[in-house]
This record gives sequence, structure tokens and C-alpha cells, in this order.
Amino acid sequence: WLRSVAAVQDITELKKAEADLQQAEERLRLATEATHIGTFDYNLRTGELLWLGNARRHFGIGPETPVNYDVFLRGLHPDDRVRVNQLIQAITRGETNGRYQVEYRTIGLEDGIERWLAACGQVFYDNQHHPVRFLGTTVDITERKRLEDELRRWAATLETRVAERTAELTETTTELERFTYTVAHDLRAPLRHIAGFVEILRRSAADKLAPAEREFLDNVKQAALRMGQRRQYMHLIIEHGLAGYHVYDCDYEG
Repeated sequence: WLRSVAAVQDITELKKAEADLQQAEERLRLATEATHIGTFDYNLRTGELLWLGNARRHFGIGPETPVNYDVFLRGLHPDDRVRVNQLIQAITRGETNGRYQVEYRTIGLEDGIERWLAACGQVFYDNQHHPVRFLGTTVDITERKRLEDELRRWAATLETRVAERTAELTETTTELERFTYTVAHDLRAPLRHIAGFVEILRRSAADKLAPAEREFLDNVKQAALRMGQRRQYMHLIIEHGLAGYHVYDCDYEG
């Protein structure tokens, strides 16, 4: 007798799980591309480094270029390389809480483009608290940094302009104080003489002046006295500064 045994396995659920996984991976890929996010997976035991999503673009390399930790370091801006490396070494040695958050610049290894990245991640440990895996994300923040630089330049320009206008205002105030002092000083003697001469004329010719003429002399004297009071106000302004005073139009014709 010839006998055969066949086994049949329903793989419908397996195929469905594979399809779901592919869809999830595609959604993740689209999301990372749309948000400029890259991901990294660094095996601390084997030294294997995986860059997914936009991570390769963040370091200016193509999809086929091999990557490892040395490639990562070479892609960092020279001014940021030591700082970032020291931070990662401290994290992977367990000297911190294992959380990673830093901003740094990269110089594209193949395209030469300078970029700003914000990176965050977490180190995972085994049961003996030995670091085994370092996972995280990178985000291109070059545009944000450009806007921040423009804002700083604008603020610096504004501060310079404010300082210049303040200096101009101080100079104008000083000139006005000098002018006020000159006017107040030069008016003092003439006003006193006008008031004195009017009073002498009024007394010496009182019986010869018509009522209208006496009224005219009184107006001249009162005007001189008012001018004298305003001169005193100007003198007070000089002594106490111009701040806090308001300028009003004055009627000098009385």
C-alpha cells in the first residue's frame, strides 16, 4: 500500500497580519516624510546603527550609504561634535536618566548642506541595567533656526534704533534747555526795564494822559509782568529739567 499524508494550514490570519504590518509601515513612512522626522535605532551591544525615515536626509546621504556611529560623528558640525558625543557617551554609560534631548547642526556628508536638527531619544537597559539599545528621532528645524536668527537681528536693530532715538532726544532736550536758559536770561532785564519805564511814564504824565492812554500803559505793564512770570517758569524748568512739563500755547498779547 502507498499512503500519503498532507497537512493543510490556514494562513489567512498570517497574511492579514502581514498586510496590516505593511500598511502600518507605509503610514509611518508617509508620516515621517510629511513631518520631516527621522528615526534612529542604535544597538549598543553590536554597534549596528539604523537610520529610517528622513534621518539619512538629515545627514545629507543617500539610501545606500552605510552608516555607523563614526559616520554620525563625521556628519555633525565641528562646533557641535564634541558636545553631542559627550552627551551620548554619558547617556549610554548610564550616567543620566537615559533620556536624550539636544539640538545640533549637521553638514551633509554628500550634499554639503548645513542643517539644524532637534533630536530626542531614550536608552533602554537589560535586567542588569546594562544599556542595550538607543532609540530616538530627529527633526529638521533649520527653518525655525533661520527665523530665530532673523528675530534676533531684528531685535538688535530695534535696540540700536531705540538707542539712537534716545540719544537724539537727549540732544534735543539739551538744546531746548540751553535755548530756554538763553531766553529766560535775556528777557529778564528788558522786561524789568519795560515795566519800570511804563510806571515812570504813568506817574510823571498821569495828569496829561487820556483814560485810553492810561489803559494802554496798564496793558503794557501787565503784559511785561506776565512775561516776567513766564520767564520764571522757564527758569524753573531749567532747574528741574524738562521731564514732566507740558508745553502750552501762550497768548502774549494779553
